Amino acid sequence: MKSFFSKSTLLAFGLLLATSANAVIVDEYWIDQGYGAGEGGFTITNDTNQAIYGFAVGANGADRSTYNGPLGLNWVSALTTEDGWNNGWAVDWSEAYFTVDTRSIGLFSDLFAGYNQVVIYAYIPSELVLEGAPASRGLAAGEIESGFTFVTDELASPFVTFDQNYNLLETGDTLHVATVPVPAAVWLFLSGVLGLAGIARRKV
Repeated sequence: MKSFFSKSTLLAFGLLLATSANAVIVDEYWIDQGYGAGEGGFTITNDTNQAIYGFAVGANGADRSTYNGPLGLNWVSALTTEDGWNNGWAVDWSEAYFTVDTRSIGLFSDLFAGYNQVVIYAYIPSELVLEGAPASRGLAAGEIESGFTFVTDELASPFVTFDQNYNLLETGDTLHVATVPVPAAVWLFLSGVLGLAGIARRKV
């Protein structure tokens, strides 16, 4: 029994530590899931040592996206298809076009297999920031930001992040956030481990 409990405890703490490893974490959640389509949102955690200047998430069926966070980032958002991604994503901002060179991030089919479009959020180049508006910047190391919203009939999964020069930083899958808050989920997980330990004790 003692051996089982110690192994279970080590497993529990090992899993908790694994979830806190250096990475970019994109939590995805429903804000209001209505009939046919709902509003979803992302919270992005930059648990790395470099700044993120944009990210994109596969989103079949999405019909619009927006960024409603603090003005400090000063990012834009939009949808783009496979053709748009592979040809470089053009954005109309302040009556001028600028391009997020999505071609340098990688092929759409490699990054978003099984998806027909993505929602993309990216910083505005400094020369295009409106006069009087705060300068656009990246999501610095250790920062957490929310306010990235979209409307779709389903939540998406694969994501990529990129730097100021549109180089790929990291790929991954979004984490679908449940209604149980993270701290409560952690306690629930630990209580399950203790319950297993109790069952093992009774069998001894």
